[in-house]
Amino acid sequence: MAKYYYAPYNDTEMQKYAEALVDAKNGRMNTHRLVTTLENVGHFDRLYVILHGGDGILGWKEHRIDEVEAEFMGTKTLIKEKNHKVHEITPEVLCTDLIDAGLRNKRIDLRLFACNSGKSMETPVKKHEPVAQQLLAWLRQRGRNRISVSGYTELLDVTASQIRRNKQKRVIIDKEDNKSIYPRAKNYRRKF
Repeated sequence: MAKYYYAPYNDTEMQKYAEALVDAKNGRMNTHRLVTTLENVGHFDRLYVILHGGDGILGWKEHRIDEVEAEFMGTKTLIKEKNHKVHEITPEVLCTDLIDAGLRNKRIDLRLFACNSGKSMETPVKKHEPVAQQLLAWLRQRGRNRISVSGYTELLDVTASQIRRNKQKRVIIDKEDNKSIYPRAKNYRRKF
């Protein structure tokens, strides 16, 4: 069983995190792989799809450096300013993008590695199913009925340097004091 890590969008933070996970986890067997397409993911493989998440949403950040004209002491100059734009995506769009990347109808254990991806969300108007469960429904509608999907019910620390520093595979952020604690993320995984 191989384990694949896939950051589907042009989000450098998620790509660096996926690279750090692969580096930290690969041992003698070298079964952890970072991929850009999903054509080689086969039966009984595990696929981690790494994204940003929140209560009922998924997304990715586009990091860019913009040149901005600024005036400093009477002189106009161009300065470089770091910006990022957050793109929200729906489980339907993610499903389409995964299939376009080559996801086949095989017995794949897909883990949606995003904060709160396995958590239901209630608003005064409506109760929303977890995004991992919604993704599973869209995959089934598109003929991918052999794939199982899991999500996580807590916040996940996706800092690449945290993995290298602590040799931890995944960490959870404690909501009360906003400090990283180190239980295994599998304790917070919910399978649909």
